[in-house]
Amino acid sequence: MRRLALLMIVMVLGLGANSLYVGRVDTIGGTTYDWQLQGPAKRTLANAPEYGLHTVWMYSATEYPFSDRNIRYNFYNYLTRTWHWIEPDFISSGINVFTERAGFGNVQTDPNSGRAVIVAHISSGGSIRPVLVRDYEPGAGIFEFCLGPVGYLWPVLAVGETGWAHIAMMEDATRNGIFYSRVVVWCRWDDPMLMSYSGDPSFNIAASPASNKVIVSWVKIATPVDSLYYRLSTDGGASWSDPIALEPPPAYGGDTLTLFSLFGPFPYFDRNDQLHFVADIIPVINDTMYLVPAGIWHWCETNNPQWSLVRRAGCAPENLRGALGHNASYVSHPSIGEDNNGKLYVAWEEFDSSNVEPLTGLLRSNIWLAASNDNGQTWGEALQLTPSNTVSHRFPCVVDLIIGGGANGDTVVVMYLMDSIAGFYVLDQGPMSYNPIVCQFVPVSLLGMVGIKEASSVKRQGAICATVISKVICLQSQPFNRSERFVLLDALGRRVLDLKPGANDVRHLAPGVYFIQTGSSIERRVVITR
Repeated sequence: MRRLALLMIVMVLGLGANSLYVGRVDTIGGTTYDWQLQGPAKRTLANAPEYGLHTVWMYSATEYPFSDRNIRYNFYNYLTRTWHWIEPDFISSGINVFTERAGFGNVQTDPNSGRAVIVAHISSGGSIRPVLVRDYEPGAGIFEFCLGPVGYLWPVLAVGETGWAHIAMMEDATRNGIFYSRVVVWCRWDDPMLMSYSGDPSFNIAASPASNKVIVSWVKIATPVDSLYYRLSTDGGASWSDPIALEPPPAYGGDTLTLFSLFGPFPYFDRNDQLHFVADIIPVINDTMYLVPAGIWHWCETNNPQWSLVRRAGCAPENLRGALGHNASYVSHPSIGEDNNGKLYVAWEEFDSSNVEPLTGLLRSNIWLAASNDNGQTWGEALQLTPSNTVSHRFPCVVDLIIGGGANGDTVVVMYLMDSIAGFYVLDQGPMSYNPIVCQFVPVSLLGMVGIKEASSVKRQGAICATVISKVICLQSQPFNRSERFVLLDALGRRVLDLKPGANDVRHLAPGVYFIQTGSSIERRVVITR
């Protein structure tokens, strides 16, 4: 479809073009423990479609050594449209899941009951072990505990169609072996089974909502090829395939090799039982691994080609005004979800090469979101959800199933940490800070669904109007198709104004982020200032 060339130029008297958030942002908790995970993204936000949203994060309200560290839980109730545990002091919002010091957990939804199922590891009596937890009913906050085998840490949980709990974890003694266990009957853990040796916490797990399939994945960085591996079970974890290697996509071409970073691979089974991966891919030049530039890529076993580019970002390393810090490449920690109609949504964190935290000299990060309506073969233009401000936005997780009205859902939810001072206090990279945990509700209508391949072939017909007019949106193209209808939407996706060719007076509108839409496509993000 022919695109209309658009221009919005406003007099900047207060807020700038990157000063506002897209959609609604709810602060649901907080933490001083700003290093939320070590490897790829984990499912910290899960949808129970008939009930609400389950969320977990690693919590502390104290300084090192974080004696109160725990997994914190909050629940968004669809009936009341409220969060269950919100306090005036955000750091006190949510409730502790465990009665002992705990950390590094994630959450899933039991498909049979809608209850939260949570895993984390606890340290007690000189030993470390995973613990599986389930709520008595959705959002009750009353938990039942199931102790796992001693000597394993960093557990990751997946729950599939059967409601069984599948756990991947690392052996504590060597910090090398990746093991798998499951809980079919509460509370009976299977004996841990060795999956592979990895040497780093890059492993992840997924279970299908449509079959007995389970996958455990991990990264090896000994060579720049065949570095992502997985093992597949088709019988609910009773038996497993040999390791299957996935070669990285030809992301950079020429003599530049490509590598899966440790912070990317996120496996996912959709509701059609298809296996997906999202990962961040980094270049290797002359045997040297670089963290910038980097790209978010999507893989699906049924696509041809199987790999597709979601987003590539980053400049030459010498042009960065600050360092990335620990546990990240320039774009990293992607996660993926879908709606009931099979549209896919990927969220990730992306650093801003010019936004530097003065206290640490480290770059701040933003959260980005992209969508696909053709099973990930092509991806629409990425949308920056967060402004480039004094906060570093880290560790996003997109909801697994899109929420809201209608059969397919109308709202994408992304959960993340607002790191008040870029750099991890946990690793002594900066001073302690109190950091909000937030959920951002983004209308699906604000996400373009035209994929990269299609968008790159669109011939733009219009010529941009180059008139500077305060508080005016100028629409102009040659020729102008009068059958096309253009609408101005607010940040919540609500229609606020029908637009016409030429000048459109917007003096009566409140300052904020707006979007121009034609048909089902978002054409341009605009900002109205005071």
